[in-house]
Amino acid sequence: MPRDYLPREEAKLVTWTNDFRANILAAPESYGLVAVQATQYQATRTTFVNAYNTAQNPLTRTRPNIAAKNVAKRALITMTRMLVDQIQGWPQMTNEKRLQLGITERGKKPTPSPVPGQAYVKVESVNGRQVTISIQQSQNNKGKPKGVEGANIMVAYGELPATTTDWSFAQTTGKSKTTITLDAVQEATTAWVTAFWFNGRKATGPAANPVSVNLGAAPVLPVSMKIRKAA
Repeated sequence: MPRDYLPREEAKLVTWTNDFRANILAAPESYGLVAVQATQYQATRTTFVNAYNTAQNPLTRTRPNIAAKNVAKRALITMTRMLVDQIQGWPQMTNEKRLQLGITERGKKPTPSPVPGQAYVKVESVNGRQVTISIQQSQNNKGKPKGVEGANIMVAYGELPATTTDWSFAQTTGKSKTTITLDAVQEATTAWVTAFWFNGRKATGPAANPVSVNLGAAPVLPVSMKIRKAA
């Protein structure tokens, strides 16, 4: 869905409508309008701007003045959209003129985000079970590819998994460098880490070639020590 051409913030609405007013007032016929419409629009905008300034002034910011400003704002927005609809339907309207007015262009389809390519995972540091990795575009090209929103990180322990079902989800990240916490293991083993990009449409790319981390066994406390620590 295209982004609305009218700004939500009232201060920005004042600026936007001023530019729109100036364009259609200078040459209404260039946008499929007539002079009286441009004049009426200018009057409607002036009413709103005056009411807006009154409501912004701490000395005159009362509930009735705020209500009057809101009524004038609705009238301005309604008239703006009515004129824009007429302008958009004018047969001689062009995208160049739409850009001048700051309204939505026609005939341009948004470029869909491409399916991400294969990620590249690099181990930056290991501190116990804390492993910091970089998820890159390639070995020499850091950062996320264009259109990529983030990456899902997967881990496995022991032998390198032969199938995708042997991997476990670790976390999702929107950063290209992150730290994951591996599981505590009773015996020393190898941990495998991979990741794959996803874009705004949640389309995913191929998983990176797995990288290995040597994971030491977690110390097992004597039963008596466990009892004392829990007491």
